[in-house]
Amino acid sequence: MGVANNLSAILDEKCQKKGYNDITEKVDSMLPDVIGILVREQLTGKKPPKNAQKLVFEGR
Repeated sequence: MGVANNLSAILDEKCQKKGYNDITEKVDSMLPDVIGILVREQLTGKKPPKNAQKLVFEGR
């Protein structure tokens, strides 16, 4: 579980740095990140990290 937790932390930090935790509207340039997070969710069963939740909500 150590590697999985580290990857989740890295994704969470990446989303925070990109400002995804504060988005208010969808932007097409975010689509690759939305798709990647949704695929990760389907493959692992893990919810998106805290700083990616708004991004995924806007992207759905």
